[in-house]
Amino acid sequence: MIDVVYVLWDGDQKTGAATVRWRDEPAEIVELAIATGAQRHGLGRIFVQWIVAEALRRGVKKLEVGTSNASIGNMRFYQRCGFRMDHIRRDYFWYYREPRSEDGITIRDLLVFSMELDKNRPGTNSEQLNPGSY
Repeated sequence: MIDVVYVLWDGDQKTGAATVRWRDEPAEIVELAIATGAQRHGLGRIFVQWIVAEALRRGVKKLEVGTSNASIGNMRFYQRCGFRMDHIRRDYFWYYREPRSEDGITIRDLLVFSMELDKNRPGTNSEQLNPGSY
């Protein structure tokens, strides 16, 4: 299901990880996580910017990422990174044996966000993102 696992390092500390499926179009960020103590310092945004730059390098036209209907912080984060709401996969989390919730909201659906990638459009140009060596 995934093609590549990336690790984000801060010095000698592993601070994040992401799995990305590049094989299909659109490509998909399957998982993205930043260590709790490293959150709210811009590392997640830097990581996403690096993945977008890698997608451009690979010639990807569209990148998707999903989060649960209850993950309000993730919805805000991905939109701030330039993703737009695309569609809903209803009842995606049907396989949970016991109901789960976040912030009092039952987790049911997967909200899919997408980003159209174009080297000529501001905000998706790999030179503007300049991920450096993270």
